[in-house]
Amino acid sequence: DQLEEGLQTMRSDLLEKIGPDPKDQIEALVYLGSSLNVQIAHERNYNVIFGSQLQLLAQANGAGGVSQSIAWNLYDAAKTAHPEVYRTFTFKQWISFLQGSGLITIEPSGNYVLTRYGRGFLKYIVDRHLSVNKAF
Repeated sequence: DQLEEGLQTMRSDLLEKIGPDPKDQIEALVYLGSSLNVQIAHERNYNVIFGSQLQLLAQANGAGGVSQSIAWNLYDAAKTAHPEVYRTFTFKQWISFLQGSGLITIEPSGNYVLTRYGRGFLKYIVDRHLSVNKAF
């Protein structure tokens, strides 16, 4: 029952903005669905990412990325500031979240580099006026 009004609006908008051709409407809906999937994934990542991980992403946004030693320094600083959180949260888990989420990759040099998706995530944070000063 919550969808009915939205469905009617969507059908009306498709006809008005895209036209009557079903192929054009399908393509518009595929684009919209893909866009929403990215937005939802960014929102989920933002909801669970730690502030120290955001610091790493910001630093990895530069040319060449971030060395493993800098990543370890960020992790160690967060661990020192929040020992209760990091008591059982290892560096491997900390960095694996960023890799598993597709936000960073490791170059052959060993540096952590922001992916295109990771750059999009940082842009999402800026565009949505979200804080980069998160806990932990």
